Amino acid sequence: RQSTWGDHFGSIAMVVYSIVHRVLLLVVQLCVYLRRLRDECLKYIEYLFAWKVRYVSDRQAFALSAMQLKKTPKHICLSICDSSSYCTDTLQAIARLMCYSIQIGATYLTIFVPDGHIKPADLQQVFDDQSLEYFGKRDMKVQFMSSSSLLAKCNESGTLVRFLSKVDGAENIISTVKELCHAVSRQELTVAQITPTLFEQRLTCRGSWPEVDMVYHTSDDALHMYNIPPYILRSAEIIHAGSLRDSSLWTFYRSLQRYAGTQQRWGI
Repeated sequence: RQSTWGDHFGSIAMVVYSIVHRVLLLVVQLCVYLRRLRDECLKYIEYLFAWKVRYVSDRQAFALSAMQLKKTPKHICLSICDSSSYCTDTLQAIARLMCYSIQIGATYLTIFVPDGHIKPADLQQVFDDQSLEYFGKRDMKVQFMSSSSLLAKCNESGTLVRFLSKVDGAENIISTVKELCHAVSRQELTVAQITPTLFEQRLTCRGSWPEVDMVYHTSDDALHMYNIPPYILRSAEIIHAGSLRDSSLWTFYRSLQRYAGTQQRWGI
């Protein structure tokens, strides 16, 4: 009996071993098959992604890329300081930059033209045509504000657009200094009470607009700011984008990348 039970135990052990061995072989084969399937799926996904990128529009690709940035500016200053004459092509280029800014969610746009030769009415008409071409519609809830309305805060949703020139900055700074001097002469203020914070509050040209986050500077000279109002440059990240005629959707996106990669906005 002892030998019989030993033979049975040995037979059972061999059967169990063969079953476990077969199961392990099947598991290994299954893992190899799943790994090959994963590799094929990854190749197929890469193929689909390449096909999608190939057939997706530039506007959609720009929107998807901008969504992946850590931060985007809410107040953008378009500094148009090219030496070229202001013509229809210039207005179209500015209108396209406005469309790019609106697409990333900018709610404030400051357009700085040193000589102030661009009229808001002309740019608004060109912008309507460009928005129809870019977005497929004209009603973009964009409000072009005149100089007299810069002080009033607009609560409407959408994007507010204002225009500044080098004359606006100089005149407002001088008028603010005169106002403070008259206040001191009338003994309404003392010299010790005049602080940078008070001077900033008295700047009539700033109004209720927030700080500029990014200055998209187009000019022939990267270091020349063409007498742009200094309160715009105080905490903004200044990015030189080259000439306006060379500006495109992807040069604007590279500027956004530089802005998003800046830990703190120091300006120049």
